Amino acid sequence: MENTQKPKVEFRYYATLPQLPIYFLTGDNWLNCIGTRTACLHFHNLMEIGYCYNGNGNLLLGDQGLKIQPHMISIIPPNYPHSTDSIPGSVITWEYLFIDIDKCLEAAYGNDEAKLNYMKKLITQKAHFIRAKEYPEIAGEFRIILHEMLMQKEYNIYIVKAMAFSLLMRIARLTFSETDDEFLSCSKPLDMDNISQIKPALDHIRSHYQSPIKIQDLADACSISETYFRKIFKAFMNTSALDYINKIRILNAADSMRSTDCSIHEIISKSGFTSESTFNRNFKKYMGTSPKQWREKYAGQKRQLKDFDIYLENGW
Repeated sequence: MENTQKPKVEFRYYATLPQLPIYFLTGDNWLNCIGTRTACLHFHNLMEIGYCYNGNGNLLLGDQGLKIQPHMISIIPPNYPHSTDSIPGSVITWEYLFIDIDKCLEAAYGNDEAKLNYMKKLITQKAHFIRAKEYPEIAGEFRIILHEMLMQKEYNIYIVKAMAFSLLMRIARLTFSETDDEFLSCSKPLDMDNISQIKPALDHIRSHYQSPIKIQDLADACSISETYFRKIFKAFMNTSALDYINKIRILNAADSMRSTDCSIHEIISKSGFTSESTFNRNFKKYMGTSPKQWREKYAGQKRQLKDFDIYLENGW
């Protein structure tokens, strides 16, 4: 009989520190205890940023194995299965920072849901494993945060909050620079002093893209005429309202194909398009490939959590 038992993966939960959107693992006791295999894949509720000081081994990100070397930085989104393994005779020493992305972004963007969601998707789109010397700003801000937490000097809370947000922005920039398609590009930061005129329409599109949307309804939400709405929307967004709606639908569908196991037909039915042919045509237009090819491209990059027997562990 075929063995259908799922491999185990641990959910390692961290609570952030009082008044701060972070948790950290550092100090001599922590540094000296690392260097053995972490038993099985695990994932966290927070974003994990790790700095390897010395040692050699392997970092497993989903199904992808990467070589660990001194002075490398791992950046792993929440709910992303991963593990580390040292080679025989080598002790790997790390320090770790865990960030609550939602708390950081909410402090900066408040109720601006469109911008908050854009930045969160950009930050969590992929995992990274980079060399510190190639990204000195990320390495420097990582060290500043840990230094401030250890020294506990006056105003350290404010410095840590600012540095944590800056670190997330650098990760967003890193993701954006590595992106080889137009994923999320329609949500680029805009002139927010003027964009408020069409913000009700943008909010409506993001909340109701799965349903039929009339341009007149968007204009009504902004309390302006349809003709004027079309004009200023094109000026602000550099695309028509209809193209923007279709692109939002496609980007959300592409994200679902990458991050869920829903069938393509099921995703199409929830995309807001009235026919499969229209969906396929727009998908090719905005993503540069077919839905099937897109799913195959990302299928091996991230193992889905439902493929594992999950059990809870408190912390690392």
